[in-house]
Amino acid sequence: MSTITKVASVDSTHSKGLAWMVLSTILFVCVDAVIKQAGETVHPFEIGFFRNVFGFIFLLPALYRGSFQAMRTSRLHMHFLRGIVGLGATLTFFYALTVVPLVEVISISFAIPIFAVVLAALILRERPSLSQWALIFMGFVGALIIIRPGYVPLSFGTVIVVISALLNAFVYIIVKRLSRTDSSLSISAWMCVSVGTLSLPFAAYNWTWPTLYEYGLMALIGILATSAQYAIAEAFRNADASAMMPAEFLKLIWAAIIGYIVFSETVSFWVYFGAFVIILANMLSAIEKRRYTQ
Repeated sequence: MSTITKVASVDSTHSKGLAWMVLSTILFVCVDAVIKQAGETVHPFEIGFFRNVFGFIFLLPALYRGSFQAMRTSRLHMHFLRGIVGLGATLTFFYALTVVPLVEVISISFAIPIFAVVLAALILRERPSLSQWALIFMGFVGALIIIRPGYVPLSFGTVIVVISALLNAFVYIIVKRLSRTDSSLSISAWMCVSVGTLSLPFAAYNWTWPTLYEYGLMALIGILATSAQYAIAEAFRNADASAMMPAEFLKLIWAAIIGYIVFSETVSFWVYFGAFVIILANMLSAIEKRRYTQ
């Protein structure tokens, strides 16, 4: 294979990974919006349980077509480690969505890329360049421009979001390692099984029988969230975690749009300026990745 062909192949793989990552950001924000809506009448821990139940049901046709071969894995311990960490990330994030405005939750969760890049370097031995570090920091600065330091008070909800961000960074690293040997369908299915099972006691303690409308919302959460998990597994399969992280900042743009349309949350000039910085960081990151692979 010639050098030009190799470069084209790497570029194609990275572009595919980036496309999957962008799709995951859209799906995740849609999930957050539906969770926020459902959380007005259903306890967040119960939502977390049903999210995984309906998510697994959504995957059943694909699992059946493959004769459930995707459930076979030699890394069951890693899947349940992902489940334990994912449980903490899910319950803390779902709770935060019920007490903190959507845009603020997404803004604070931008600590995830910072944590994930550090963990990728320590655990996966990935070595982001100095320019990649700078662009990730640039994207984070864009998020800070939107929320403005000191604007978001250090409330209990804020602390919970920070904890959730750290746990989600661990989840990303675990998914990255699992994607080396297991399919995206396998990772998604085992996530539903492990997190769903582990979340049942928390849901049972706060149980109320949902209405038909609430069941519909939680089914939608399961479908969207499982699709988002599949998309992010595909993203990490095609590119390094550090290369994908800047795309996480796009969540803030989607959150601002959905927050305005669905929850009547108004946005200021700073949101648009911060979004510009975030988009610029993503564009420069893509250019830097191509230059690095060449």
